Amino acid sequence: MSQALRLLYTSRLSGRSSIPYVGEFVKKMRKYCKEHELTGMLVFDGESIAQYLEGNRASVQRLMNHLQEDTRFDSVNTLMFGETDAQPEFPTWSMAYPRDDAFDTLKALSDRAGDDAVQYFKQLQPTLDVV
Repeated sequence: MSQALRLLYTSRLSGRSSIPYVGEFVKKMRKYCKEHELTGMLVFDGESIAQYLEGNRASVQRLMNHLQEDTRFDSVNTLMFGETDAQPEFPTWSMAYPRDDAFDTLKALSDRAGDDAVQYFKQLQPTLDVV
């Protein structure tokens, strides 16, 4: 994937949002990622979201702009945003939930940045239920 952008961010549902919105958001993300050939993973723990995305510059930038304006989320925290020439970290886009014993992992992710945050996110995979 040449000159692709990668994005890793965390966010929290705002008081103006609800759990059913997450289902709607995931449905839209799945469609958007398929249409725009984005790969990655979204993790939801009941309150917070962490999402890693890779793909073409315009699609990732458009999505990032939308997320920053979406009032259903508070505190969009960009942990990594930049170019990559590497092979995609994920073959497709997927959704995951932390297992019961790993629900504090997204809080720990929020304290990281850059490649350290990406590595931590990748290491979370064995503690997740991917759907």
